[in-house]
Amino acid sequence: ILSAIVLALVFTGCDKDNEEDMLTSSMFKVTIENVMEEKDFLSSGVFNTPVGATEPGGAGPGNSYQFSFDAGPGTKLSFATMFVKSNDLYYAPSDEGLALFDGDMALSGEITSQIMLLDAGTEVNEEPGTGPNQPLNGGGGVGTPENGTVMDIAMVSDGFSYPAVNENIMVFIENDGATHFTVTIKNLEGSTTPIAPGVWAVHSSDVTPIFMNNESDLGEGLEDLAENGNPSSL
Repeated sequence: ILSAIVLALVFTGCDKDNEEDMLTSSMFKVTIENVMEEKDFLSSGVFNTPVGATEPGGAGPGNSYQFSFDAGPGTKLSFATMFVKSNDLYYAPSDEGLALFDGDMALSGEITSQIMLLDAGTEVNEEPGTGPNQPLNGGGGVGTPENGTVMDIAMVSDGFSYPAVNENIMVFIENDGATHFTVTIKNLEGSTTPIAPGVWAVHSSDVTPIFMNNESDLGEGLEDLAENGNPSSL
């Protein structure tokens, strides 16, 4: 404020010639550079406690998991949760993940149609819910190794029947109008299986963080998630 007063007095006391000299301007160029290193993964986490529960555990029919994160345009979301009555099946979006923005418009609403039931290809399948090597029957992760590849269960010819994705789960994503998202994975009342704690990641479009279609397990922890419902190593 004091500087402004002094400057005003100087202008008041000068003659026209001096005033013209003082008003001579100079051109400046300012550069603002974003020096942050670009990252493949912006954030990630585990969802392991059903909504309303006080301890981690599976989400049976009628229960849900939720997780929240912040993300901007150009990012994608990947997640995975086990179809528990199986040897190595899990629910997830495509290997590339879900685009969180279309231009400036954020993804919002029900996205169940973009979720698949996948076979991790790590353990030989047994009849859903009855196999002795499945988690609910005390045998998670101890079945016969399959040495296969990740495939949509619809493309697997194992002789067993599996429900459509929208018969077991519904998935919603909410956006606050800016960068904050909340995902809800609801296990429907009429579901034939619990779902297990899972993992999520927000990432660039250049990576496939959890699995690759028609490729063997990446060895980063998907096997433990798909066979035992344990997301911790992934």
